Amino acid sequence: MKKLLSLTANISLMLIFLNALVYSCATKNDAREQADKLYKQGLELAEKGGVPNMIEAAALYKKSFEADSSFANAYAAYANTYASLGGGFNYLSPEKVIPEIKFAADKAVALDPNLAWGWVAKANVELLSTWDWTAFGNYLKKAVDLDPNNATLLIWYTNYLDMMKRSDEAKQFEERAMKITPENQVVINYTRYKMAKAGEFEKVKQSIKKDIEANPKDPYPYWQMAVLCSREGKPEEALANLAIQIPLMNGDIADEVALSGFNLGRMGKTEEAMAELKKLDELAEKGTYVSPALKAWVYAGLNNKDEAMAFLEKGYNERAFRMGLDLNGFSFIFKSLEDDPRYIELMKKMKL
Repeated sequence: MKKLLSLTANISLMLIFLNALVYSCATKNDAREQADKLYKQGLELAEKGGVPNMIEAAALYKKSFEADSSFANAYAAYANTYASLGGGFNYLSPEKVIPEIKFAADKAVALDPNLAWGWVAKANVELLSTWDWTAFGNYLKKAVDLDPNNATLLIWYTNYLDMMKRSDEAKQFEERAMKITPENQVVINYTRYKMAKAGEFEKVKQSIKKDIEANPKDPYPYWQMAVLCSREGKPEEALANLAIQIPLMNGDIADEVALSGFNLGRMGKTEEAMAELKKLDELAEKGTYVSPALKAWVYAGLNNKDEAMAFLEKGYNERAFRMGLDLNGFSFIFKSLEDDPRYIELMKKMKL
C-alpha cells in the first residue's frame, strides 16, 4: 500500500513538473511572439523616418525587449535608433543618448554575437562617445563580415575608410555594394558625395533633382542640395533650398539653421547670421539639442576664427555630436581654419 501511495505521489509530482514546464515554454513563446510584434511595429515606424517616428520606434523596441529580455534584435534596434536620434538627427543630447546605446549594444552582442546590427550598435557607441576610430572601424567591419551582402553596411564601412584616407580599400567595398543594389538610396547618396568631392556638382544636382521631382515633400533632397551648393560656394542657392526644406521639418531644424547662418555669414550678412545664432539658442530653450559644433558653423561663415574655435573646443570637451567624422565630412565649412594651429591640434586630438 505504501509503495502504491509513493508511486502515486511521484507521478503527481512528475505531472506538476511537466505542467510547469509546458506553462513555462508557452509563456516564453507568448513573450517572444509579443516581443516580435512590437519589434516589427518599430521597424515599420523607423522605415518612415523623421524624429517623431524614430522616438516612437525606440519606445516600441524597449517594450519589445522588456517583453522578452533575450531578444537581441530589439536591443540592437533600440541602440541604433537612439544613435540616430543623437548623431544622425542631432535631436537628443549625448547625456540622453550615450548611456542608452551603451547598455543596449552590450546586451545585443552578449545575447547574439552573430547579429550584425549588434556590432553596428557597438560602432555607434565609439562614434558618439569615444572617437576611437580604430574600434569604430573594427566593429563596422565585423558587421560587414556577418552580413556581407548588405549594401547599406558596405557603404557605411566604405565611407569610414574614405574618411580615414584608405581609398584603395574603400573602392573595393564600394564596388561590392554597387554590384548588390546600385539603386539603394545609401549607395546613391555615397555616389553623389564622391562626385561632389571630385567637383562634379552639376551631375549631382541633376541626380538630386530627380528625387525632388519624385517626392517634392521629402525634405532630405533639399538638404543635400543645400549642402552641395554650400560646398560649391553658392550661398544664395543653398539658402533657397533651405527655405523650402525648413517648413517640411516639423521643427527639427538645428542643422538647417546653422547652415543658413554659415551661408549668410559668407555673404557678409552679419546681422542675419547672428539672428540664426539666436534661433539656435531658442531651439535649445525649447528642448532641442544644439551641438556647440553648429554654432562653430555660423562663426566660421562669419570668418570669426576665435569664436569658431571656442565652440569647436567646447564640442570636443563635451563629446558633442556633429564633431567626429561629421566635422571631417563638413570640412568645407572650416576651410578658413585649416591653417590655424588650434584647428590642426584639434584634428590631432580627435585622431582625424
